[in-house]
Amino acid sequence: MATESAAIEVLGGEVRRSLAPGETVRTTALSVEATGGGDGGPICALELIYTARPDSRIDGVEVAAVRAELAKRLARKIDADPDAVVGVPETGSYYAAHIAAALGKPYLPAFVATARGRSALLDELRERQAVIQLKANVTESAVRGKRVLLVDDSMISGTTLKLITRLLREKGGALEIHAALAAPLLRRRCPHGVKMPPESHMIANWVRPEDVKGVLEVDSLTYLTPGELEEAVKHKRVGTLCMRP
Repeated sequence: MATESAAIEVLGGEVRRSLAPGETVRTTALSVEATGGGDGGPICALELIYTARPDSRIDGVEVAAVRAELAKRLARKIDADPDAVVGVPETGSYYAAHIAAALGKPYLPAFVATARGRSALLDELRERQAVIQLKANVTESAVRGKRVLLVDDSMISGTTLKLITRLLREKGGALEIHAALAAPLLRRRCPHGVKMPPESHMIANWVRPEDVKGVLEVDSLTYLTPGELEEAVKHKRVGTLCMRP
């Protein structure tokens, strides 16, 4: 048993089925017994967008396919004409590659990671900054003098996007930076206890939509609305509670 299907497949196993909410599984040397469990509820949107591996399935829904669809819809909204598309390491890179293909622009690996890590759900600012610094050293030749489209999966406080924007400008020498997000701005903490910053730290709760671009220091900002996200995954039973006002 595993929280993601990829863990079983990587070890050479075969995924038999998804467990139901509340289901109990008891394993012994001689048997595997499952009891209880109710009907499946909505799938966590943030898991499909950010936390799960792209080669996993969640309740039969392929994570990679959902992310490709979100990238395709986001590409239709982008008005900027970039010279290159780059992804925020590491979860933004998958979206960036699909958006670059849709726009007919080159996708460039503009960052080299010293260590891997997930920064968005950390609630301590210093922890987030340390993780970002370790996973986002800029390759200057990829962005210097260019109009760059910077793609990420989502945004909570805006810390990651702002720090990487500054790296691209000050160290990388990017001429323009246009940001794009594959998800709406998060507004609520997870009702199921996933660790993330408090709602008072979420940029959508203290900055007006028209001012977010200025706070992030980007030339433009494009992101999917909750309605557009729900339309993209309407057959997948995805909940968007944390993205609703």
